[in-house]
Amino acid sequence: MLARFDIVGFDPRGVAGSEPALACMTGPQLDKYLETDDTPANAAQLSVVVAQSKLYAARCAQNSAALLPYVGTQNAARDMDVLRAALGESQLTYLGKSYGTYLGAWYAQLFPRRVRALVLDGAVDPDEPSLQEDITQAEGFQVALRSFTAWCLAAAGCPLQTSPGQTSPGRTSAGRPGAPAGSAQAATEKLQALIVRANSVPLANRLGDGQVADGAMLLSGVAAALYSKSAWPDLKTGLAGAFAGDGTVLVQLANFLYERNPNGTYANLADADISISCLDRPWPRSLASWQAAAAAAARAAPLFGAPNVWGSLPCAYWPVPSYPLPRIRAAGARPILVVGTLRDPATPYRWAQALAGDLSSGVLLGWNGDGHTAYGEGSACVDAVVNAYLISLSVPRSGMVCS
Repeated sequence: MLARFDIVGFDPRGVAGSEPALACMTGPQLDKYLETDDTPANAAQLSVVVAQSKLYAARCAQNSAALLPYVGTQNAARDMDVLRAALGESQLTYLGKSYGTYLGAWYAQLFPRRVRALVLDGAVDPDEPSLQEDITQAEGFQVALRSFTAWCLAAAGCPLQTSPGQTSPGRTSAGRPGAPAGSAQAATEKLQALIVRANSVPLANRLGDGQVADGAMLLSGVAAALYSKSAWPDLKTGLAGAFAGDGTVLVQLANFLYERNPNGTYANLADADISISCLDRPWPRSLASWQAAAAAAARAAPLFGAPNVWGSLPCAYWPVPSYPLPRIRAAGARPILVVGTLRDPATPYRWAQALAGDLSSGVLLGWNGDGHTAYGEGSACVDAVVNAYLISLSVPRSGMVCS
């Protein structure tokens, strides 16, 4: 690949090094927002979530009002075509991962004849409504957690192991008796109980910078480690500490996920993610719609469902109107390779299947693996297929799954 191509990356408008860059919350404000218990069980807890979400939207309006209407993915795709022209290329060869698949799909929709080769790895489904997207993603994290749990329980010293001859402590959120000891369900219930307790009584945090090791932060740390199988040992270590009362490692993992700096400041990843997401699709304004979605998400994904939905609540109060739900087909484009990982936490495999089906020239490649995205993540099969496509325009059989 490096012998055939020069690799050109860029920060989309409003993101990271682009000027101007989106700015919403200060470091301490974002700390408080991320520490907010996003599994509200009563009106008082929900009022805190609502207040924090309104504050986030208001701060974005206050600090980035002139930029907010223009950071949507459609405009970023148009910027990509400016970059293509500036590089003197008649057509675009592109590798997009995660959100980058949405960006690449929009490019193909707007400029189908300028597509040479597009790899969309860790695909987002453009057709899925916003709150349903949150629910589906939460299910993806639940699938990834089951895979991690099976790995952990098979190893010595797994902190998710429950005592032989016992069920997991307490009862599940649905009121059913706990699962048999040693099962994946029992392990998940043990983790869920830890997070609920930490929301009431936070764990120790040896970082000493004022962050609270509560349930919301612990869950973010768990989610962060599920993005890559290489982080599973860190998650095992972090969970062992957490069950002993020390949440430091899980807080560190959460900080890595949100790009928090040691001095308490943040990169603008969270601000950009929310600002672009709130603009790219319509979101309901009625709180009742969010409550119904959170309840459905909790049933579909007990650990991650409700937090994933409530984490998008700033969009209900967003100061800029959102775009309509897109229908991306990219009619007239050359074959577009969509890649999905079967146990991807952040972009579930069904999204890759949906995007490949949506695109007029979509071709699906699966990987029977763990972690977020597939190309360059350890599968020689995936790498060979993607390289052959990008270099020689060799198109695989759609639906092929690499082991």
